[in-house]
Amino acid sequence: MRSKSWAVFDRISAGIMSGKLEEGYVFPNEVEFCRQMNVGRSTLREAYRMLELYGFITRNRNGTIVNRKQDILVSLPVRQVFHFAEREELIQFRAMVEGECAYYAARRAKDADIAALSSLAVHLQQNRTDPKVYVQLSRTFHLRLSELSGNSLLCRFARELLEVWQERYCDVLDDKRLRKGAISGEADGFTEITGAMQEKDAEGARRAMIRQIQREAKQYGENRIYRAGDYGQSDGNEFNSEWTAAAGL
Repeated sequence: MRSKSWAVFDRISAGIMSGKLEEGYVFPNEVEFCRQMNVGRSTLREAYRMLELYGFITRNRNGTIVNRKQDILVSLPVRQVFHFAEREELIQFRAMVEGECAYYAARRAKDADIAALSSLAVHLQQNRTDPKVYVQLSRTFHLRLSELSGNSLLCRFARELLEVWQERYCDVLDDKRLRKGAISGEADGFTEITGAMQEKDAEGARRAMIRQIQREAKQYGENRIYRAGDYGQSDGNEFNSEWTAAAGL
């Protein structure tokens, strides 16, 4: 369970990244803000400390002020940059990164590794009516392919992107959609990728992976889209509605 200060951090950072709290916004004084948020001063100060550490705010004699979004993105760890990214940005960057992973994997992977990946693609086809198993196998396929690229940077970015994507969107495969065959085409995409790899067709593997990311974008994310206010609600720490209403959160 996250602490109350982390819950405050989540709420404020979400408001900043969504644009609800704009660049230059000056927060109320501590006494007033604590009253509005129904938290103690030590909790607020710890949240402010973390927000300043991550570059969300600046604290000086003029008060506590929201920083410019582009400056915030420079300061954030990669995982949090992806976490706050717009859905379309995330899709585009996944396609770029994983497309390159597929390209280099097709050029560098050994035949035995490609055969193992092809076997995984078969398991994905066989388990496309079981959402829990399917999502886990899909994750394994993406991660293994990124490793086969032989590029540690591509692998790192692909892993971080996939983790954020699945956290945000992969709870939407329900039985109704599965009965309609919603993921049949998506499952076929894994076979296309491994087929191109078997032919040592690096460009074909890249294109197949980009199509696969586009398919996944259509299947996932329609029911769960990031928005300010999604965070800090699960630990029982409810905030006073006076400030959140005033801030538009």
